[in-house]
Amino acid sequence: MPMMLDISRFFDMDEATYKDKEVVVYKFKDGLLDEFVSEFVMPFRQAYISDEELDEGVAEEIWGDREEGSKMKIPTLPHLKSGEFAEILLFFLSQCLRCTDVNVAPLKWRWKENQDTPCHLTDIVLAKCDDEKNPNTEDFLYFVESKAKATPLSQTTTDSVMNDAIDGAVNDCVSRAGKTVAWLVTKLAHDKEYDMARKMGRFKDSSDVEYQRFLNAAIVVDKDSLDKHIANITAANLKTAKKNKISLFAVPFADMKALYERVFNEAVKV
Repeated sequence: MPMMLDISRFFDMDEATYKDKEVVVYKFKDGLLDEFVSEFVMPFRQAYISDEELDEGVAEEIWGDREEGSKMKIPTLPHLKSGEFAEILLFFLSQCLRCTDVNVAPLKWRWKENQDTPCHLTDIVLAKCDDEKNPNTEDFLYFVESKAKATPLSQTTTDSVMNDAIDGAVNDCVSRAGKTVAWLVTKLAHDKEYDMARKMGRFKDSSDVEYQRFLNAAIVVDKDSLDKHIANITAANLKTAKKNKISLFAVPFADMKALYERVFNEAVKV
């Protein structure tokens, strides 16, 4: 079964503020910051390396203790920390708030070639397939293209990471989906996650039974810059998102850099 973390109580969904651009916002409850970090750091670290692998590494003297093992998997570069904090957060948030019935949830951060290189292909892939031997049209793939921006935007900028996220989501639709599915099947099988590998294999292009596909462009950004990120989404990208049925959502945090640094620092210790 996929790893699941219910973080729904830490967020309020806001569909009204940016309704004109069809952007849903998940507002973090700042007063619950310490509780959130306490609950999040263990699953966050497990997204990179399992407890079993950490303990085996200690037993076989690959690393001196669990913290050393975690530090060998978790990124050190600031831009990767920001981006992967966003990806892993959105992985869990999607499961508990947007597609609660998924049963295939690959932890692709465990398969990075190097701690300071980004993951391959689509940022987040979730799926639902109850029986791969009897596929049906209720099966679905759920893709999220994630972009992060922890630093505030200047008042004069015309930038928005949502534009980049929409571009990436279109790429998922056009060229990356098939490659991502095939890659995930091989990685899951290698890790002996055979049930998830078989279910993910249901979505290969050779399947005769149609399935649903949900595309999402999501951003995790500095709270004070959210208005500007949304205002700077281009009309062309909004049109593209609508044409390709790409859902848009955002998660803003106050002092996002301090938050992700705290999560990374505490995650290696659990």
